[in-house]
Amino acid sequence: MNTNKSRVTHLAAFVAAALPMGAGLFTPVLADVQIADITDTLDNAVKGPRLINGSTDPYFDVYAADHETFDNNVFRLASSTDVKAIVGPSASREDHINSPSAGLDGQWSLGRQIFSVEAQVADNRYSQNTNLNNVSSIDKAAWNWGLGSVLSGQVGAEYTHTLLSFVNAQVYDRNTYQQTQYFAAGRYQVGPRWALYGGVLDANLTVEDPATSYNDFRRKAVDMGAELETSTQDSFGIDYRYTDARYPNAITISQSAFDPDYREDRVRFLAKRVLTEKTTIDLSVGELKRTYANSIIGSFSGPIWRGALGWAPTEKTQLIVAVWRDLEAYLTDASNYYRSTAASIAPSWTPSEKISLSVKVSHEDQRYIGSSSSLQNQLLRHDTYNSQVLSLAYTPIRALAFDLSYGHEQRDSNEPLRSFNDGLATAGVKFIFQ
Repeated sequence: MNTNKSRVTHLAAFVAAALPMGAGLFTPVLADVQIADITDTLDNAVKGPRLINGSTDPYFDVYAADHETFDNNVFRLASSTDVKAIVGPSASREDHINSPSAGLDGQWSLGRQIFSVEAQVADNRYSQNTNLNNVSSIDKAAWNWGLGSVLSGQVGAEYTHTLLSFVNAQVYDRNTYQQTQYFAAGRYQVGPRWALYGGVLDANLTVEDPATSYNDFRRKAVDMGAELETSTQDSFGIDYRYTDARYPNAITISQSAFDPDYREDRVRFLAKRVLTEKTTIDLSVGELKRTYANSIIGSFSGPIWRGALGWAPTEKTQLIVAVWRDLEAYLTDASNYYRSTAASIAPSWTPSEKISLSVKVSHEDQRYIGSSSSLQNQLLRHDTYNSQVLSLAYTPIRALAFDLSYGHEQRDSNEPLRSFNDGLATAGVKFIFQ
């Protein structure tokens, strides 16, 4: 990382310049708007306790739910594409999917030790494309441990089994994936304001269809950092992560086979700041360096960042504006990474405790690194992705909840087969047994 030292220094200066200074830095201000953290499993582990509803109180819910979905472009293919020719003679571009599910959320405490379990299983049935029928499951378990007054942390696991999306798909049959993630993290409270933390992650992904086994991976990561809390809601910090990713099944490009293994270093400066009771900011800026074992894939080195501004003009309305730049990948083509530069705007309205309405509009520019098994000119691939989502939630009583949503996606690409439009409408109900 020595070659990027000057760039990191400039990023640190940017964070400092973006934040108000002076005596008010240590004055607690309670904000009316909270910005949701955009974090991965390891980020969540090192942040602190993983609690249901953000409380240490005992909790136990058993529930049943059902969701009805209408998707007018299941396979995410261009409108000019003959779906039956690409997918099969019985394939339908649009479909209804019914997904009854059941689950439980539980939390128990024993002194400073808090244990939580979340489990859900769903039976997903397609009206037309019945070959896609599948049973999905999402399960989480965590132990929030505490030792003395200054040591705390988490140990846990997450398991996901579900159907792969057809965005960026190479295969249009039913293709499920299983992902397991094991994590452990600890925090040491140096003083009333300072904390040191660290964590490890072991993630494994396997896909069902042998034709896409090049997406199987095992990823190990180590994260460490320091955090300064200047008030109950303001914090500043720095973290470093090292990632080692291995793909056991070779990829073939231009009749050459290779493993897209990589190593990655990431350093970030982090800041959360309540500017006023109505305005909050959340910033992270840093440097990421990824090196591939095989030189056929271009390595990446450059700045990454994420910024979000939350504003609550009234007690019932709020607005979140976010921008970011990072490396991303679709699980349907997990080894094919792209540089994502994006922005989103998300207004919401909560007229009562029972009703909430939200809208999210986002735009993303995707520039691919170039490791696809299907296209030889991926180094030149460039996509733009736009989405709009409208959501309504209604909870008349604690035991009963309804939700409605409609989302539209549009992707334009210089690879014509990767352009598509899609509309997705969902309606759901959830009942908690009490």
